[in-house]
Amino acid sequence: MGHLMQNDLKVALVGIGESGCGYVSKIKTDAYPVKKIYIDTDARDLGKLGDVEKLMLSGPAGLGTGWDPQKGAVAARDNSERIVELFADTKMVILVSAFGHGTGSGATPVIARILREQQKFVAAFVTMPFSYDGDVPVAAAREAYSLLSRECHFLLRIDCDRLSFFESQGSIVEMYEKPREWIDCSVQKIFSLLFSSDENLRMDFVEFHSFFPVAGAPTLFSIGEGDGADAIRSALDSLSACPLIEPQDKSDTAVVIVSIAAFPTGEQANLIASGVAKKMGATKRVRLCYDIVPGMGDKIKLCVIGAIDIKAAENRRKKYLTPTDVTNAMQDSGSFALDYTGEGGLPIDDRGIFEGVPRLLYEGEDLEVPTYIRRRVNLEKSLKEAQKK
Repeated sequence: MGHLMQNDLKVALVGIGESGCGYVSKIKTDAYPVKKIYIDTDARDLGKLGDVEKLMLSGPAGLGTGWDPQKGAVAARDNSERIVELFADTKMVILVSAFGHGTGSGATPVIARILREQQKFVAAFVTMPFSYDGDVPVAAAREAYSLLSRECHFLLRIDCDRLSFFESQGSIVEMYEKPREWIDCSVQKIFSLLFSSDENLRMDFVEFHSFFPVAGAPTLFSIGEGDGADAIRSALDSLSACPLIEPQDKSDTAVVIVSIAAFPTGEQANLIASGVAKKMGATKRVRLCYDIVPGMGDKIKLCVIGAIDIKAAENRRKKYLTPTDVTNAMQDSGSFALDYTGEGGLPIDDRGIFEGVPRLLYEGEDLEVPTYIRRRVNLEKSLKEAQKK
């Protein structure tokens, strides 16, 4: 497959934090008109990357954030003008980060918001920590995801716990390598769509953007494979087994990259399109793009990409930031926005450094705030009253 250098489409691939920079450093982009940029608060980690384009955020003496997301957010906000200048001529920015620690969790949502306000197409690939990493990193990751999800047109979450469930074989070192492999795979799929010289695979940027028209909807991304006489049905069935997709994920429009040895017949193409519509809910629009790979024989691979329904996105946000997460994080680290200083022991809704982020309001209530907080329910008092009954 050849590649077309599209001078009118400027794309930046950005690593944020130590892990994000590490992921991006291993993604091959030589065949594409993509520039890599590395952003961190730790001067030593940035120095290890050598002579590359980088942005040092104003962290405490260049020594990182000490795993404190607020410090990462402040560092990004303090460098907002430099960030705007750095991406002035870029149409599409792809952010790569590992959530759970300071720079990635704190800076990524702030950077995404700055870019969205500059009318950039913002895509993000983020990893969520293993549950055994501890309550504080998990809670930090969930809060960061909740904030980031409102700023991106394209947001793909790589859940390490799900990867460990689906791909449980291998050492712990290999398990930590899996998120990088999935990020590499998914980013390469996007590049192949945007920059292929094969008109049967390539999509122009405007059409690609039309599948992700607004910020705020996470991305559906799934890969399925099949072979033999019933390869298409097998590939369709295996889409639901991809560790990057959850059972409830649906998208009413979808881009499907069909990797196959030769062009399918009309009947086969219809089977693929109708199968994706049925399994993924893509009843409004399915776009088939063909990646012809003669050496595949009777195998077929399907990659389905779409924007998840906004209502489902809200359910995801609620799932990834619960009252228990907030409570545990506050008690264990004291570094989160909510503070138990309200009258009668009720928490006060203080968003701290994230105060400038637009709230998600419905009928006057902020849906990002847990129900027991926004409706001023004293859980301890309610529990005692229930026990008396």
